[in-house]
Amino acid sequence: MSEEYRQDVAEAVGRMGSAIGATKELRDVESHLGPDERVIALVAGNHGPGNGLLVLTQARLFFLFEGIIRESFLEVPIAEVAGVEWQTGINLGTITIHAGSAIEVSGVDKDGGEVLVAALKETRATYSAR
Repeated sequence: MSEEYRQDVAEAVGRMGSAIGATKELRDVESHLGPDERVIALVAGNHGPGNGLLVLTQARLFFLFEGIIRESFLEVPIAEVAGVEWQTGINLGTITIHAGSAIEVSGVDKDGGEVLVAALKETRATYSAR
């Protein structure tokens, strides 16, 4: 990918695996971040209306979808994440986030999904220790 990102986003892009289905969202991810918010991990996947981008920061997890006709944005503060599950197939997996109800993101690149789930567990532990 030849896009230029700020350092935290660029590092997360390097760990995400496949970006198929999240090109528009990757271009716009920085506009959805607060001034002190940094991206820890991100993955492309499918939730709700279509393929988009699941983004983990130190404060929240959000899913961004930018379709031709509609857009979708869902966010969950880290404090509200009760747990996370990771199920894998041969190349793709599904991340299920438990936060009041279950939020499922499927079609996630196996390598990127493992990185995001491990980072979310670590971020939750750090957040809980505060």
